[in-house]
This record gives sequence, structure tokens and C-alpha cells, in this order.
Amino acid sequence: MARPGERHLAHVMLRPDQARAHYDRLGADQNRELRYAQPAFDALLDSGCFDAATDVLEIGCGTGTLASGLLSRHAGLTYTGLDISGAMTGLTYGTIGSFGARARVLQADATVSLPFADRSMDRVVAAYVLDLLTFPAMRTLFRETRRVLRPGGLFCAITMTPGGNIVERGRMLFWQSLHRIAPRQVGGCRPVRLKQRMIADGWPVQKSIRVTADGLSSELVIAGRSPSNN
Repeated sequence: MARPGERHLAHVMLRPDQARAHYDRLGADQNRELRYAQPAFDALLDSGCFDAATDVLEIGCGTGTLASGLLSRHAGLTYTGLDISGAMTGLTYGTIGSFGARARVLQADATVSLPFADRSMDRVVAAYVLDLLTFPAMRTLFRETRRVLRPGGLFCAITMTPGGNIVERGRMLFWQSLHRIAPRQVGGCRPVRLKQRMIADGWPVQKSIRVTADGLSSELVIAGRSPSNN
């Protein structure tokens, strides 16, 4: 059942099949968004303690930009990318295929379940995925992420977020208004207060970083696996 304040979102959020169709059509054009996403990707690569990781899962691998950065920087990583869009999984494989056995890509809906064993990943990464989801779907993804993380593992997530100063807040309010009217025009994404959502779900948040680029604000949150699941 939807919580208070969540019901009004149901009619404007893209369904999984709509999101899949949108990103299948978008394809490589998603790279145009990197002008605001790349600084947040860089912050994640610098802050996710990937030197201490072996197995990394990325939910919503997109065109493979973040995957390429992870595999290039960290020679000891084995990477698995997951996306609901077949077009995106194909683009990611084209980007990271040269890394051979260190990289694999799968098509699946992470809001239903993650096709991985319990405690099988050191890091789970989700960049600009949670801001696509309804809050019930977000909670499902949180639960599945907890399940597949090993003790001591980290969940590293990026979403769009309300701005910090008056100019940024104005830009993000405009984006949110556009999402309410025509969600496909903004790829189904809307600003989310990610740290608050994760704390409410029981995640021990270790770090929260706001990054603003091209007038759009993103939030990077790094959290440990919930102690109740260790």
C-alpha cells in the first residue's frame, strides 16, 4: 500500500514497460545527459572505496560510461551491469566488451528481483535509477540490494535532488513540474531526497555529497549494509 504523500505520484511515474521503451528509443543519445551526470559519476568513483572491492553490480548500466570508469581504474574488479532496456545493455557491452571476462551485462527488471545469490556483491551501484522509481519499487530495490550485498559491502547511489541555492532550487522545481505534466520529456526522472529515503529504510548512511552541474543538482549517497542483515 502506498504511504501518505506517495499516491499522487502513481499517475505520472513511468511503468517498467514504458521506461524500457523510452530507453530503448533513447539509446546512445543518453550520453547527452553526461554534462550534468559526469561530475556525480566522478564523485562516486572517488568515494566508493572500490579498491577494497572485488564484485561490483551496477543497476541501470545505461551506455556503460560508469562501467568503463570502474573497470579502467580498478584492475581487480569483476563487473556486472544490469538494465531493463535491451538497447542499453547492448551499448554497455559495446563499451566494456574489451575487458573480457571481467565484465558481463544482463537485461532484467531490478524492481522485481535481482538475479544474484545472497551476499554475492561487494558494491551495488545505482546511478539515476532510484529517481525513476515509485517509492514502493524503490523499497523493493533497497530490499534486494541488501540481500545481495556482502557484510561490509556498500550501496552507492546517485539521484537528482532538490537544489541547494535559490537558482538551483528553481531549476529543479521546473524539472519536477515538467515531470508531473510530461514525465517522458525528462526520462521519467524527478528530484528525490535520497539520504532521507535511505535513512528511513534503515540504511547506515556513511556519506552524502551534493553535486551541481549545468544547473542541475544530484545527490550521491554511500551507505553500508544494514546491521540487521549482517
